[in-house]
Amino acid sequence: MAPSMMVIKVTSSLFLPLLSKVQDLRVQFDQRYLSCCQALSLMAAAISIPFMVSGGWLVILIYGQKYVAAESFVGWLGASGPCGFSA
Repeated sequence: MAPSMMVIKVTSSLFLPLLSKVQDLRVQFDQRYLSCCQALSLMAAAISIPFMVSGGWLVILIYGQKYVAAESFVGWLGASGPCGFSA
């Protein structure tokens, strides 16, 4: 959750001024909005894919063999993060 919150804070401070500069120019606004959405999607993938792939391994490494059952759940949790299901 912490990496996601960091991305939200950074993107808010970067993207909102970019969009506000062209808020009265519909075509430029739409282009910038699309670029912002694509950048956010790329960042979400960059955060969630490593978590999906190695999250279960990290849980076992940190908490030990008692949490082997959580290994598959952590991957699904990583997949749901960008969709907002875990909020």
